[in-house]
Amino acid sequence: MYPIVCFAGFPIPVKKGTFEICQIKATLKDTTRDARLTLVDDHGIKTNAKHARILASNSTQVTRICDEKTSGNTESFLTVNFFEPIKLRYGLSAQNTTNLLPGSIFVYIR
Repeated sequence: MYPIVCFAGFPIPVKKGTFEICQIKATLKDTTRDARLTLVDDHGIKTNAKHARILASNSTQVTRICDEKTSGNTESFLTVNFFEPIKLRYGLSAQNTTNLLPGSIFVYIR
């Protein structure tokens, strides 16, 4: 299991291609505010695209993989563990990253 990273080695929450997600972890910007992370299997990713997309929350042609929310005054991390790895068919795109620190979203794949 390893996190998805860009060419420079920084973690990224989006990627084109098929793989299996085992865990997702993100750092909150402000622990006193609510946070939300929504990741989807994006049917609209082109086969020749290098990266996935950041989508509007009302986008269609997606299959929701994760929609995790936390309320204020909680831990400083938002973590999602899957009992069985989630297999993607198209690629992972982000729909909502409210109150999450940019560059701190780790998607662990197999």
